[in-house]
Amino acid sequence: MLSFTVIPIQENVKNLFDVSFGLVFSSLLHESFSGEERNWAGPDRLSEDLSEKYRSFSRSFIFGMKCIISKDIKISNDLALCPHYAFGIGLINEFKNFPRSTKSTRHFWGIGLKKRLNP
Repeated sequence: MLSFTVIPIQENVKNLFDVSFGLVFSSLLHESFSGEERNWAGPDRLSEDLSEKYRSFSRSFIFGMKCIISKDIKISNDLALCPHYAFGIGLINEFKNFPRSTKSTRHFWGIGLKKRLNP
């Protein structure tokens, strides 16, 4: 998957932490899947191989929103430690076929290091 994120909104909340909002555009580069769909209703128990039923399973393009909460912890005049939490939610269905109403949700915790190049 290849993703591109645009973060146009960033607010500092009472000089405690930063909150950023933006949009995510993702494209699926390669897909492989396997599985079986079973129907247990009625007297006939039907089973169908998903790879024979569908040529592809996921959408090739996903669009969503992202929120990032971060805090810069100053270590020195030109160095800061930057822990952050990011939450993303898909705005369109992730799969083309079954299940039809599934949207992605992603959580990410990270830590970064900021260095000022011109002190």
